[in-house]
Amino acid sequence: MKETPPNLPPENVYCVKQVCAELGVSKTTLSKYRRNGLIVPLNPDNPRRFKYSGQSVNELFLKHSRL
Repeated sequence: MKETPPNLPPENVYCVKQVCAELGVSKTTLSKYRRNGLIVPLNPDNPRRFKYSGQSVNELFLKHSRL
């Protein structure tokens, strides 16, 4: 994960590829974070195309930096 926090507007919606690029992690790592409950998609009923809010991405970075 990148050392600098993402500066994403909390109201925007991002796809998996954008979130991975912003955090500097792979899709597999993001999937592990989701399964462990560190980040929650906006559309959990659609497992093929998860979408994440900017707020949840920012919160994930804060949670991960405290570990």
